[in-house]
Amino acid sequence: MLEAGYDTHLRISGELLSRDAWLCRNKIDGTRSEVYVIGIVRDIKEKDGKKIIDLEDKTATIPVIFEPADADDLELDDVVAVKAISGGKVLFGKKVMKL
Repeated sequence: MLEAGYDTHLRISGELLSRDAWLCRNKIDGTRSEVYVIGIVRDIKEKDGKKIIDLEDKTATIPVIFEPADADDLELDDVVAVKAISGGKVLFGKKVMKL
């Protein structure tokens, strides 16, 4: 189910960017480059005034740190596309879009 939904949303999001711009979580490195990822919201936490979203795809789960206002309407199990800056084992979210 996850794989079918992931592929569907990747195809839909392809209208926004080329397919090559989207990465699986296990392909992200710590080069502080801009990345685009799609996944399912598995957990939502708040810490030090930031919102931390655990985002899962078919390869891995990674935390994405947002300013609270940028991720206010997210709920568990939402499928989202995220524009972020990679930071190795964490992403710094810049923009999120529900799919």
